[in-house]
Amino acid sequence: MTAGGEHVREGLVAAGWTGERLLWMVLRPDGDRRGATYPAQTREGGLEDIRPLAERWHGGWNSREAARAVVDADARSAAKFGLRGFVAEREGELGAYATLLLHEGIGEIDQVYTAPEHRGHGLASVVVRAAIAAAIERGDDLVVIGADADDWPQQLYERLGFETVGSRHGFVRPSV
Repeated sequence: MTAGGEHVREGLVAAGWTGERLLWMVLRPDGDRRGATYPAQTREGGLEDIRPLAERWHGGWNSREAARAVVDADARSAAKFGLRGFVAEREGELGAYATLLLHEGIGEIDQVYTAPEHRGHGLASVVVRAAIAAAIERGDDLVVIGADADDWPQQLYERLGFETVGSRHGFVRPSV
């Protein structure tokens, strides 16, 4: 038997469920191996600063109204639990953002998004590095990030100093 939900994945997908595997990654003590070059400046901002990009990202699989509702829910959570946002601009436009959730002693980089027209210019690296720096400055003992096992960002996170320490499977049954 394989670990996690992998042993049930095939049967659930065959029955019409969708599945994903999220990798949990932790920043290694030796951290970022990319050196000190930054292709863009970042600034810290609140949820209102990142809202246009967040709604665009969530709108990729939701209606405009649903995307707005998700970002509104994020805003309520941020107000209650704490969240820091980091944005990078390119050519005078918001190009990328990352959020840092503030747990006790743990910095969790939660959302990383780059607008399609700004991809390939290092903006995701810049905002993730800003979130890492903020977590370290805050004194967090651990910095974590989640990555879809079937998507490329996990490779970026590895280059930024993260290593996979575990995974979680999630399955959704479509409404009938």
